[in-house]
Amino acid sequence: MPKVQRIRPASLCAGADGWAQKHCRVDLSSLREVDYAMSLPAKLRKVSEFYGLVSDGDWQSLTAADVLVIPDVGRKTLDRLRLYLAHRGLRLSRDNPPEYWLEHLGGPAEGDDQPTERSGTCPFTILIDTNETFPFTFESITDAEGNSVNVPTRREPLYTRGLADYTIAGFEKDVAVERKGDDLPSSLAQRRENFEAEIANLDAMCEFAAIVVEHEWSEFVNTHPGHGASPSAVARTWLSWSMRYPTVRWFWCPGREAAEQITFWLLERFWWHKTRYDSRRKMDARTHALLNEKV
Repeated sequence: MPKVQRIRPASLCAGADGWAQKHCRVDLSSLREVDYAMSLPAKLRKVSEFYGLVSDGDWQSLTAADVLVIPDVGRKTLDRLRLYLAHRGLRLSRDNPPEYWLEHLGGPAEGDDQPTERSGTCPFTILIDTNETFPFTFESITDAEGNSVNVPTRREPLYTRGLADYTIAGFEKDVAVERKGDDLPSSLAQRRENFEAEIANLDAMCEFAAIVVEHEWSEFVNTHPGHGASPSAVARTWLSWSMRYPTVRWFWCPGREAAEQITFWLLERFWWHKTRYDSRRKMDARTHALLNEKV
């Protein structure tokens, strides 16, 4: 009677790597990747497989932009991932803490008939120059759905580094916003040379910079007649500097609240463009690596 060879179950292979490598002839790390990916919803599985994630903890190396850059993955999938990670005490890189997502994505508490008012937290910190005597608080910022947004801010002596009034932590030399209110007339007259030097510095240093004015153009020329120059002279200066220093854009706003909103959204759009650009580079590098593995 021929001797029957017993085959060890595949589940035992994980506990005996030496035996598995000799007899099972499978890559255990590949099996773990497949098992982990299959446990996720379809769209999250696509993200996990693309980045080669093998455990929940690996998500912490990705940003929200890294997730959104994958085709067909939108904000609903991103929020589903955030809640999934939050229940495991984890979060994406540079994202809100798990407690935040449990509160704002987890629905109303047990026994509470009223849904929790949802508010978001800005994923970056706005730095405000200590020379700003009347700084924006950004307390009026809301998202596209009208929910309030908590904006982290920090005061720093930005003027000592030749920076403007507002910037983003980590991108201090890439983006800048200079606020101008009732001090604009003196900047265009008595401080004209210094103000132009500041604009020239921002133009040379930054990828994007802006002068946000708390007045509309028509209001400015009609209510500030004593600034030492005629409206036509001021207009020529503004237009000349706009062409001479194209990186620095001018925004004339209908009041302080609108100027605050514009300042935040300029910084927010810049942050997202930079983050998504970095994510696309990461995706391209990963795609290139995967293609080389198949060659």
